[in-house]
Amino acid sequence: MIAGGQSLTALMNLRLARPDHLIDVTGVSDLHRIADDAQGVRIGAMVTQAEALADVAIGAELPLLWAAMRQIGHTHIRNRGTVGGSIVHADPAAELPVAALALDAEMVVVSAAGRRTIQAADFFDGPFMTSLAPNELLVGLNFKDMGSRRDEDHYVEWGFEELSRRRGDFATAVVATIVWRDIDDQVTDARVVLGGVAGKAVRSSAAEQALIGTSGSDAHPAAAAASRADISPKTDVHATADYRSDMAEVLTLRSLRSANPVAPHPEFTDASHPELVTVAAGTGSTIVNNETRSIEGIDHRRLLADWLREDLRLTGTHLGCEHGVCGACTVLLDGRPVRSCLMFAAQVEGREITTIEALGTPQKLHPLQEAFRSHHGLQCGFCTPGMVLTARDLLSRIPNPTEQQIREELSGNICRCTGYTKIVESVLAAADEGQR
Repeated sequence: MIAGGQSLTALMNLRLARPDHLIDVTGVSDLHRIADDAQGVRIGAMVTQAEALADVAIGAELPLLWAAMRQIGHTHIRNRGTVGGSIVHADPAAELPVAALALDAEMVVVSAAGRRTIQAADFFDGPFMTSLAPNELLVGLNFKDMGSRRDEDHYVEWGFEELSRRRGDFATAVVATIVWRDIDDQVTDARVVLGGVAGKAVRSSAAEQALIGTSGSDAHPAAAAASRADISPKTDVHATADYRSDMAEVLTLRSLRSANPVAPHPEFTDASHPELVTVAAGTGSTIVNNETRSIEGIDHRRLLADWLREDLRLTGTHLGCEHGVCGACTVLLDGRPVRSCLMFAAQVEGREITTIEALGTPQKLHPLQEAFRSHHGLQCGFCTPGMVLTARDLLSRIPNPTEQQIREELSGNICRCTGYTKIVESVLAAADEGQR
């Protein structure tokens, strides 16, 4: 099964996975729904991380889950990556398994034999392994409102901390904490969950027991130290086992001290993307730069980037890493930036693609292109098409962004020959021109 494919396609590009067949479940509409009722929030497996981040119920009732999803990759990845796909992939360092375990999520799975639910504590078996049977499909996740155990005598605090080399990279260590307190400020229950420091996301019962019955803050250092008892980190090219253990303790302490109340996350906004062009599915074609293109007969293994470059000769779409890191292959899919090296051409049937060739001409540059030219935001130009398309999406959603917002949005596009200062200045100049 392929959902968003942001991990699976990268593994296939690197020849680490070689499935004989893929079944794309993107078109199953029932898997794209988010429901909020008295029982909590139910998220369909095919809801993208970007859609979940824009949902009011998740932002308000599940701020820990919202904070976890904000750390996943970059905008390009979250536009395609799905909640269910990340859960099933079961990467030991991934954010969503950590959040699901901390929030006692239920996984809803179906097969020809029927439907069943699996608790998060029983779902993750090891690195990239789950308790799903070969004939089962994850269709959704059930989360209880984080404040459902609150009353006038109790309140809840949470924290989520992650360490990575730069924002959007794979995590070296991840920690999620939830603490329940009574009216006397005593801890009555706690969750401490760690990722990146064992073969799967793990709860630290030692850290939780160090918190329960205390006033909390005085016990934070002891609880953080106790978290080491439940982890088994490995040394790899990114970090030593000792370093991961140290970071697990440090991040646990930070997460406990952050003490966020259960309320809409401070960064939460339900500002969505602009109205997207809808094309009827099942047409055997797609729209590329406002022109209908047939995808009949395309080899199903052909990547979208290769189809654009080699068949349509739209060579402004560049190929760099081919596993979703550099951003050089960025195109707009229905108006949203995606990695074209992590999609198959067959997956864009009934969708609309925009490449850099649609933005301007040598005689009349698009304002963003002109801003990059006049403010020296490019050198060799290899990364520039992806940068410009990413910036176009940003300015369509946030017409007057801050420098920090620009840096965060462009962090998924690597430039190897300029500093980023001129690139940021170019986008700020384009925003200013747009405002005027």
